[in-house]
Amino acid sequence: MKNTYIYFQYSPSLRASGEQDNVKSKVELNAKHKLKNIIFNRQDEKEREDTVVLYAEAFPPDVGGGEKYNFELAKSINLSGIKMVVITPIKSGVPDLQDFEVVRMKLPLKFGFSLNFIESFILIVQRRPKLIHFSGPAFSDLVLIPILKFLRRKVVVTFHGQFNNKLARQIFSIFIRFIYRYVDRIIVETSRDENYLKNLGVDEHKIRNFIFVGIDSQYLTCESQQTDTLSIKNDRPLKFIFIGGLTSSRPYKGSDLLIDLFIELSKSNIEPIPEISVIGKGDLLPILTRKAEGFTNIHFFGYLNQEDLLKQLKDSDMLILPSKSDGEGFGIVALEAIGCGKPVIVSKYAGISEYILKYNAGYVVDPFNFNEIIEIIKYINLNRGILNVLRENGRKMITMEEMTKNGSIRKTLEVYREVISS
Repeated sequence: MKNTYIYFQYSPSLRASGEQDNVKSKVELNAKHKLKNIIFNRQDEKEREDTVVLYAEAFPPDVGGGEKYNFELAKSINLSGIKMVVITPIKSGVPDLQDFEVVRMKLPLKFGFSLNFIESFILIVQRRPKLIHFSGPAFSDLVLIPILKFLRRKVVVTFHGQFNNKLARQIFSIFIRFIYRYVDRIIVETSRDENYLKNLGVDEHKIRNFIFVGIDSQYLTCESQQTDTLSIKNDRPLKFIFIGGLTSSRPYKGSDLLIDLFIELSKSNIEPIPEISVIGKGDLLPILTRKAEGFTNIHFFGYLNQEDLLKQLKDSDMLILPSKSDGEGFGIVALEAIGCGKPVIVSKYAGISEYILKYNAGYVVDPFNFNEIIEIIKYINLNRGILNVLRENGRKMITMEEMTKNGSIRKTLEVYREVISS
C-alpha cells in the first residue's frame, strides 16, 4: 500500500473568510475516514489487490521444517498470481531479495513469541490483505486473531503441532478453544492434530487435513536418478543418516538418543556394525561429538549445503528420526528421505508416523526402547531385500497422498479461495 500524505497550506484569504477552518476540517475528516476504511477493511474492492499476509514466527535465515514451509509457501503463492507479504519478527543480516515482500519487525522474537503486537497489527492492516494466514501455533495468535476477526478480516491458521514446552502447551490449550472459534479455516496434516483440535471443541467443519509441506521435485529427481543401491550386499555395514538441528532449543529431535543407540549397536552382535552419519549443527554438536569419541561407526558432518546433503542422502540406506515428543510436528525430513528412495525408521511421536503405518513405508518405533530398534535393525541387516519393498511403498504413499510441493500449494490455494469467496 502506498503511503498517503495529507498536505494543507495556510491561506490568509481563506482564513479571513472563515473558509480556512472548514477546508481543514474536511481534510482531517477525509483522512480519518481513510484510516477507518483501512482498519475496518472497507476500501473499494476495485482498488484492492489479491493480497495475502503470512504472519510467520519461523522464517529464514533460521533453519527448520517450519522455516522452510513458510518460505516455500510464500514463494509459491506469490508465483500463482496472489501478492504475498510475509511479516516476521525473525531478523536477517542480509537483504531479502525474494520476489515477494518480507517485512521484518523491529522487535525480535523473545520467549517463543513476538512482544510487539501493536507493530504486528499495524503492519498487517497497512497491507489491506484479503486474507491473513497465521503459521502457528504461536502466542501471538491469542492476541492478533480476535482483533482481526473483530475487524472482519478473514483468517487461516496452519497448525504445525504442539508446543515442545509443557507449560506453554497447557496455557495455549486453555485459550485455543476460544480463539480458534473465530478462525475461518485451520490446516492440519495429521489425524492426531485434527483430533486434538476437535477434542478442544474446535468446529470440525473449519478443519482441512492435508500434507501442507510437500516435498520438492529435487528429491523425486534424486530417487529416479539413483541406481538400485538398495539391493545391497550383506558384507557391508548398513548406512543410516540423521538430518536435523543439534540444538538445546529443540531437544525433541532426540539427537542424544541417537548417539546412545548407535553406541549400543556398536556393542551388539550385529555384523558388520551399522553406521550413522549425523548431519546438522548447533550447540549440542561438541557435546555429542565427545560422547561418541572412540566409536568408529558414528560420523559427524556438521552443516551441509543442499548439494552435499543430497549426496549424503543418496549414499545412505535408511534415515532415522528418533523424535522424543510430538513437538517434532510432522517430520518433513523423513518425507524428503522417502522421496529420495530411502526407507525410514521414525519415532511414534512424529506426525508422519501415521502415514508410514498406513502404507508400510518404514518402521515406527518408541525412541526410548532401544531393544525394539536394535531388533528391527538386526532383521533389516539379515533381510536387506525388505528395503526395496519399503521403497516401493514409500513411492505409493507420496503418489496417493499428493505429498509433493505442487499438491500442497494447490490445496492451500483452494482453502484461500474458499475463505475469500465465503
